[in-house]
Amino acid sequence: MTARFVIPASTRLVSLTAEARAAVPHDLGRAKKVFVAVGNQYVDDVVDGLVLAFVAESGGTSDRTRGLVQTLAGLIKSVSHALVGQAFGKLDAAGSQAMVGFMDERLVPFRDGMGLGVPIEPSIAAGIEACNRLADAGQVSADRHTLEHTLVGVIERALDGHYKKPFALLDLGFLVRKGVDVGYDAIRKGALSTVRTAVEDGDERTLADLARFLGARYVR
Repeated sequence: MTARFVIPASTRLVSLTAEARAAVPHDLGRAKKVFVAVGNQYVDDVVDGLVLAFVAESGGTSDRTRGLVQTLAGLIKSVSHALVGQAFGKLDAAGSQAMVGFMDERLVPFRDGMGLGVPIEPSIAAGIEACNRLADAGQVSADRHTLEHTLVGVIERALDGHYKKPFALLDLGFLVRKGVDVGYDAIRKGALSTVRTAVEDGDERTLADLARFLGARYVR
């Protein structure tokens, strides 16, 4: 079974996805409107479950890290919401079917509800397990490289699965495609800077919290 990194999906996202799926075969106009709502809620769920939770679950993060996280959250929302409106508001029948397939792939059972899961390579899964062993032993600060490398791997997979893939499935115009690429570069740069700062500034407790943040979303 493929290992996944999973964040909680809101009940609103699950409900909107079901509504969009039901509308696709019968009312494309309605489906496009609902998919814009799906896309915007998806963005909000990713920001809440991955970006803001990064700070919420590691209470010892530095002021510098918290500032970077808030900036990153704002960047992701502003870039992604704009692109969702441009891309999803013009879905044709094929694009709508592609989005149904994408959501079916991403939505997975998680905890007591549903989650948004992206597959991760065995090396990243092994890194998450290693980080949690270090946290249990109180030794994460002695091996910051493993934690940073694993966090970077998770971020890369999350960007691929949550940001790049849905837009890659659509037939976008040149300007929208360019916007997707520019947005990806900006978000990736901000995310990697945030991770490196968090690991650099963190004390043992904070680093252990970050390791457990990974472990809590790791599904084998």
